[in-house]
Parts: sequence; C-alpha cells; structure tokens
Amino acid sequence: MCASCNFCLSVEDVLNTHAIDRTQFMLQQTHDDLDYKQSLHSCSLCHKKLTEAELILLDDLSQEAFNTSPDEKLSLYYIAGYISSKHREMASNEPANIPESMYVQTLNRGGLQFPCTDLFNLSLLAYVFFIKTPERLCRNRFIKILEDFPQLFHLKLNIQKSALARIANILMKRFANYHATTNEGQDRRKIAKLSSSTNKQ
Repeated sequence: MCASCNFCLSVEDVLNTHAIDRTQFMLQQTHDDLDYKQSLHSCSLCHKKLTEAELILLDDLSQEAFNTSPDEKLSLYYIAGYISSKHREMASNEPANIPESMYVQTLNRGGLQFPCTDLFNLSLLAYVFFIKTPERLCRNRFIKILEDFPQLFHLKLNIQKSALARIANILMKRFANYHATTNEGQDRRKIAKLSSSTNKQ
C-alpha cells in the first residue's frame, strides 16, 4: 500500500486487470461482422461427426470448465458480454452473482453489457472444448457442434447461429490462439490446428 494512497492492489487485482485489458485489445482487433449466411466455405471437416475422443471430452467438459483458470474465466465473461451487446436477447440487466461479473462490475462506467449466466457458461464450454479437442476444426464444424451445447448442458438459451458464429470466430481467430502461444509446452498442437483451420475458411 502506497503511503500517499488510501487503497492497495493485490496480485489478483493486477492479473485481473491485465486479463481484461488483453481481452479488450483482442476484441478491438477482431473483425467478426461477417455475412455468415453468405459464407461459401466448404471443406472435408464441415460434416465430420463427433469422434469417440470428442464424445469422451463432452462427458467431462463441465468439470474441465470448472477447472479453467480465473483469468481465462474473466476474459470469457468479458467476451460473453461483448456477444450479448450484439445479441441483446442474451443480455442481463444485472450482473450474475459470480466472481467474474463482480470484478467486471468494478470496471463498469456505464458502457459494459452483462451477459446472462447461460451465455457465459456457453462461452466457457465452447472455449474448453476448442482447446481440449484432439480433432481439427473448421469454423462450420465448430458451429455445428456448439448448436447442440444448450441442450447437452441444459442451458436456457435460444441462441442464433450468428451468435454461435461470433463465439467461434473470436475463439478460433484470437482468444484461443493467444492462450496457445502463452502455454508453449502444453498447446503447440493447437497452434498447428489454428493455422490449418483458419487457412481453410
């Protein structure tokens, strides 16, 4: 605590602020306003069914999501807020009673959008699936998998495909790529998958 100040910052506060700043910058660099309906993308991955490994992953996905690091959850809550600003039907008038929303609240100067809890959970599950799946993904395949998440995980969401496309686009183009490159030993495989997937879109 500084002698001339009446407040102090914990290590957690610094890490949280860094996570939000990083996510804000990432979203500013992400151009996701694409015409998804007119996308002509087609590849061998588009209609690939879930593999046995992916089905096993889905069985454990809720626990994997629970174990996600706090800074990743904080970033994903902020991303879910960004998605809800584009799709107001999934916004919440009040922040959810979870640690991630409570910290984001402290940054709010009236311009932030709070996502509903189920949208945050969907974003978290989507992120964990993407970084954990051993299979290659194109965006179309990823979106098709995400379409089943509300029913699979009992999320009360009637989510538009364009919202799922935004989630997929953000994760594939920016967010997961950042975390892959900052966890070199663990996720080098993911960098190759990102490169091959992005190049085919």
